[in-house]
Amino acid sequence: MPTPAIIERVRDLQRELAETPDAARASHPEVPAIEQQIETIMLDPSQVHLYTSLNDRLLKAYVAFEIDHPKLARAMIDVATALGNAGL
Repeated sequence: MPTPAIIERVRDLQRELAETPDAARASHPEVPAIEQQIETIMLDPSQVHLYTSLNDRLLKAYVAFEIDHPKLARAMIDVATALGNAGL
């Protein structure tokens, strides 16, 4: 079960994605899927199976945003790390 800290990190990532310019978000094909998955998680945070695929997507997208959007990349890796530490 995801902890409140994980849910908060997912919310932070959601905010960070919303603040990222559309052009930057459009540059990576995983972003729409990440955003959709985050929305689904926020509706029902108990859906544990969603966290594993979110973690995979975040790790792939992290590299694409690391240079030009380090704040977004940091939010992605924070969530991925928290999920990994929780065994999700």
